Amino acid sequence: MRENDEKELTRHDIEQLLQVFGQKFAQRRYPVTVHMLLIGGGYMLTQHDIQRITRDVDLYPLDRTWPDTVPPFPGHVYEIAQEIAREQGLRHTWLQTLPERHVKVTGGVPRGSLWRTFGIVEIYAPPADYILFLKLRINRPKDRADISYLFDCLGIQTREQAQALIDHYMPDQANQAYFDISTKLHRWFPSSETNLDC
Repeated sequence: MRENDEKELTRHDIEQLLQVFGQKFAQRRYPVTVHMLLIGGGYMLTQHDIQRITRDVDLYPLDRTWPDTVPPFPGHVYEIAQEIAREQGLRHTWLQTLPERHVKVTGGVPRGSLWRTFGIVEIYAPPADYILFLKLRINRPKDRADISYLFDCLGIQTREQAQALIDHYMPDQANQAYFDISTKLHRWFPSSETNLDC
């Protein structure tokens, strides 16, 4: 790996780093299995056959409660991530553990399916439509290629189909207004009669 703070990660890099991450958790004799959900660029790289890179790996801890005998989880994640950053020459934010407000949806965060096990860390991959929902909700310029890809992957070609996806994960109209969903969908579908041209 190239040693600088702007390291761009490939699929191979991510798998290698998560392997080290899981091993270091096990070396600390952490007493429980750790379950984490992979989202963001790390998800796109590892779950889809696309030519892409990312600068960080976004994980969401699926376990929200811990036995009293278990050491504080966030502290262990931070310590291990910083140790790996020093050893591998990575930016200190290469691993992001997202707070619940960034990923929560009506009905709870989908657990998805087990992708890989690294030491005592189990990494789960959510449904593709959930990742598309998260990216549409934010709709950053850097997400546009992923959004277009996921539209195509999921067969979404009209605004009505995209709106149905939003309604599934965010049925509350007040929340949709807060995130200005209507405007964001309009950027992809300028009129309700216009199909998405991928």
